[in-house]
Amino acid sequence: MSLSDRSLSFTRAVRLACLIAAVLTLVFLSYMPASAWNVELVHSDASNLSMVKVGNTLTLYQVDIYLVRADLDAQQGQDPPPYLSWTIDEGWKPGIHPVFDISMDIRPFDPLDLTSIPSSYTDCPAGHRCLLDLVAVTAGEDPFSTTNWQATSVLPLSRQAAQERLPGQAFFLASEFDSGAFFHGGRPNGLPSAAEVDFSAQDSGSVTEKPDLFKVQGDLLLYANGQAKRFQVVDISDPAVPRLVDSISLTGSPKEIYALDECCYLLQSGERGKDEETYMSVLKLDHDSKITTVQELSMPGTFVESRRRARTIYTVGSSYDFPYNPFYYEAPTCEVTVNAIDISEDGSVSVVDEQKISGSNPVISIFPDHLVCATTQGWWSNNKSLINIFDLADTEGPLTALPGIDIPGRIPSEFHMDVQNQELRLVYGPEDSTHGSTLAIFDLGGQDSPSLVGSLEGIAPGEDLFATRFAGDVAYVVTYERIDPLWVLDLSNSAMPKVLGELEVPGWSEKLFFNDDRLFAMGIDDQPTTENDSGWVRRVAASLFDVSDPTDPVLVRRFVPLEGETAYTDSEALQDERALLLDWEDEFAVFPLEAWSMETNNHLQFLSLQNNDLKDAGRLKTPVPIRRSVPVGSGLLAVMGDQELFTVEYGKGNPRVLGRLELAANIMWLEKTESELWAASSGRNGLYRLYNYDPSDLESPVNSWGLSSGYDGALLQGTKAVFYDLYPLAIRIIDVDSGTVSAAETLDPEDSRMASRSMPILFQDRFYVAEHRMEPEPKPEPEPGEDVWSFAPCGEQWVLRSWRLEDTGAVEEPERSIPGQPVAITEQGDLLCREVSSERLLRLDLLALTKDQARLLHSQEFQCDAWSSTVILDEDSLYVACVPPTDWDRIQPLDMDEYNTVPYKEPVNKTTVLCLDPSSEFEKLGSWEFEGVRNIQAAHGNLVLLGPNWYFPMPCHDISTVSGETDYIIPQQEKCGVYRLTQDGSELLVELDDCWNPDGIALSGQGVYVAEGYEGIREFTW
Repeated sequence: MSLSDRSLSFTRAVRLACLIAAVLTLVFLSYMPASAWNVELVHSDASNLSMVKVGNTLTLYQVDIYLVRADLDAQQGQDPPPYLSWTIDEGWKPGIHPVFDISMDIRPFDPLDLTSIPSSYTDCPAGHRCLLDLVAVTAGEDPFSTTNWQATSVLPLSRQAAQERLPGQAFFLASEFDSGAFFHGGRPNGLPSAAEVDFSAQDSGSVTEKPDLFKVQGDLLLYANGQAKRFQVVDISDPAVPRLVDSISLTGSPKEIYALDECCYLLQSGERGKDEETYMSVLKLDHDSKITTVQELSMPGTFVESRRRARTIYTVGSSYDFPYNPFYYEAPTCEVTVNAIDISEDGSVSVVDEQKISGSNPVISIFPDHLVCATTQGWWSNNKSLINIFDLADTEGPLTALPGIDIPGRIPSEFHMDVQNQELRLVYGPEDSTHGSTLAIFDLGGQDSPSLVGSLEGIAPGEDLFATRFAGDVAYVVTYERIDPLWVLDLSNSAMPKVLGELEVPGWSEKLFFNDDRLFAMGIDDQPTTENDSGWVRRVAASLFDVSDPTDPVLVRRFVPLEGETAYTDSEALQDERALLLDWEDEFAVFPLEAWSMETNNHLQFLSLQNNDLKDAGRLKTPVPIRRSVPVGSGLLAVMGDQELFTVEYGKGNPRVLGRLELAANIMWLEKTESELWAASSGRNGLYRLYNYDPSDLESPVNSWGLSSGYDGALLQGTKAVFYDLYPLAIRIIDVDSGTVSAAETLDPEDSRMASRSMPILFQDRFYVAEHRMEPEPKPEPEPGEDVWSFAPCGEQWVLRSWRLEDTGAVEEPERSIPGQPVAITEQGDLLCREVSSERLLRLDLLALTKDQARLLHSQEFQCDAWSSTVILDEDSLYVACVPPTDWDRIQPLDMDEYNTVPYKEPVNKTTVLCLDPSSEFEKLGSWEFEGVRNIQAAHGNLVLLGPNWYFPMPCHDISTVSGETDYIIPQQEKCGVYRLTQDGSELLVELDDCWNPDGIALSGQGVYVAEGYEGIREFTW
């Protein structure tokens, strides 16, 4: 006899409503199509009853069936009692009783109405865990023992019950501490910032030189690729097909190039904090344009910038000494080193002089006979400066120091310093902005210390100092508070400088350039112009001024790229004027432009300066950020980014790309398969390029596929690589067998729901992503004649969404309620989730995925801090880096009095790595202890990569000093290492410098591959 043969027929109920408990309204259950062994409720407004519906897709042999309404918090004698069972003969009655009085076989059947249940049974007292449970128990066995359950379906009737984790449960609410905060979506891979370089201009006709990132020699372009740490030679003889001739890796990050005679002098910077040195490489190119390194030179201090005068190169480096004192804080010692490097006739180099300067943040400028270096004095204040002056014409040495000048202000850039006719002219900001800026002129020709000749104080009180440009006996100065005053200062009488003219315009200028009574400015426009600009506005602006009459400067025109399209833009030319190509002779300007809020965020803006006007000459969208542009022919530019080089034709309508060359891949993502290594590079505002490598050759990929825009992340399984965005949810698929790239597909436009999304999972041609929803989501009102409608639950809930990836596109499947954040899907197709329990402990859940439900198979809580412990699945071995529970009461006291009264529990500074079998109810297969707070980054077989856990909120250790004072120290962070785990313990195989990017790590049985951005892929073996 089957259950379907004994079923009762009732009128179907049409509604599901919120159950109200004491002071809390609970909207708790939505109608879910039946699957597997399933129980559900549908409430009817026409009666005080709910309909119990059951369904089954399983075949069960010799089982006892129980349908129980349980209140896990009720006491005996309470009405209703803790347990109510429904039997086919007597209906609902107290206690635990089977539906039928005999055991039976159960075969699959469609969902059907089984019985009704009064609302007094479905209503739940406030704070109680009430549920409806349909259980198939092995015949004659104890129904309270879960080991006897062959099938179960649990339906929560209250918020508290939905926060339980019971086998068979398919509807879940998150615990009060599972906020989803550390599962928020967003860009998983940060883009490394461009190399920072301090800067100034080289005046036309000057005998001194400030270098740049590149040099053009005939048909060759020599490029210091800072991100890739490479010196590259590009043949641009055929603009349509630029060609990489040679490339060498460097010790440091390349910054500046000089070319003299037959040699190139390449200056590089070591890594601040680890390698505070400046490197110079002397390079030669042979007749085949191949690079040979002939000499290496190192100097103290992290490289800042350099200048050349004749055959002497002056370099500036800075260093910081951070003293350790466990008793109190000591400010670091800051020092600047200036080196004079002589270039001999044969091209070799040697340091011939060295000067040490106190201070930090050096600003350097060079003039025909003087080198001026301004440094900030004091760690806490940026408003006092020391002006260091070196006489370069003194025959006694290349660096003859003159007495320094202390000024009560700051020098923003080298443009604020000038030497002319043995006079040093400075424009500096004040210690107190209410006093205004100062122009000061010092005599350098005297026998003693430089003496003050004249000054002009109180320039624009209350305003900040921005751009300055000296042009003969005139200085142009820009200050800003709400508008941009352009000041014209007369320096013809050094003893009595004065203001000649003033012009007020909106926004402000960061860089000024003078030529023939014209002033070109790069700055910021902060004026809203459209309804879309109702908030904060900060856009790059270019301006042209007519200063032929210094008493009446005139703004000819201001051009604001992307005005009305975005409220925020930026350009490297605002910080480094070398990123601006300004050609006064051919009357055009070009600069890079970034607009991060737009779909295409990298641009190259062209401007025309013809006819003494400023006009838009076209804007070119570029896939990567641009560093420099240089003319390489009539109407032709070479445009350089650290990832790609372009040749661009301009002046004939809109600029267009003629040729392109990939210079370096910013590798940020790796995946190792059995015989291949896959990589993805970052650009175009995300991951945008897929590479396939033979592991024996990490320099040249076998194949590559490009996308038109960047994505948040990538997933690989079988022959499919899926690139995805989280907000809005979108995918693009590369079939690596056929090489085809699908069109971009938006799965879900960003909407108003308060939801954060987890990192997606790709499994058997299905794309999964979970949402952590914070608010109820009303479903549409039913159509006429429909009698069923529903609400999503109130409160916090994880929902699993999935799409079938078909040739015609992605097809969404029904949503599933899940208990926490998805970790992975096992080889058997079960979903593994992690969550924060009510005690802030780590809970792991294993769920069977059916067409429309995720049914809980097993759940287990571990004595691990939920927010600090990490979990990773390798095939069917589950590794947990278990960090001991945190003493939260000690870390987050309400006030200091409570802190002093809460008993202090000494934190355990260790991590236990567990190996679990998820298919056997998380059976422990192994356990290993490690010192420190560790994070598991990757696993392969019995190999694991452990790194430091920077997010562990460990209480500081109290330590008593000899003087009785109390101080605190933070536990030392461990390094990254690959360990082999065996029954006898753990063995360190290799140690890495860092492992900050888990997506950029691929572990194999023989080694570990690490994505190092522009520097490519590095393999560590043992």
